[in-house]
Amino acid sequence: MRWAPFGPAGRDAASEPVTTNLERVLAANRRHAGAGRPALVDRAPARRLVVLTCMDARIDPLSALGLRHGDAHVLRNAGALVTDDVLRSLVVSREMMGTREALLIAHTDCAGFDTTDAAVAAVRHGARLIRGFDGLADDYLAHPLLFDVRSGLVQPVDPA
Repeated sequence: MRWAPFGPAGRDAASEPVTTNLERVLAANRRHAGAGRPALVDRAPARRLVVLTCMDARIDPLSALGLRHGDAHVLRNAGALVTDDVLRSLVVSREMMGTREALLIAHTDCAGFDTTDAAVAAVRHGARLIRGFDGLADDYLAHPLLFDVRSGLVQPVDPA
């Protein structure tokens, strides 16, 4: 079958090996493991920090925030929403690993919201939920932030 102007629509099994995403990531993992494992870090995040951000593939939270492997727990879900499972994870992170602060990161051009303003409102609401949650200490910090997918800049969001 052909779909002009891009050539054959299917693969010619005899001339081109099939490579799946699974095969690619397993091969990359073998290279990663063969290069020597990174130094073992404590299972408690070094910065006592949790990052909650959207699952959007354009966001690399560690790189964007200048963090390294082992610095923070990273939670991702659609829209960076503070849900019951996120609250449960924050409590476990706090109780078992000593975290004391969360960064909630919404972003521009989010598929989960019609506008950036709606994403900002959601991350603001999430910060309020965390601050008012009985399972977290009164001094647990929650910072709403906005990541611009075009520039890579992270800006604080007024918590009002």
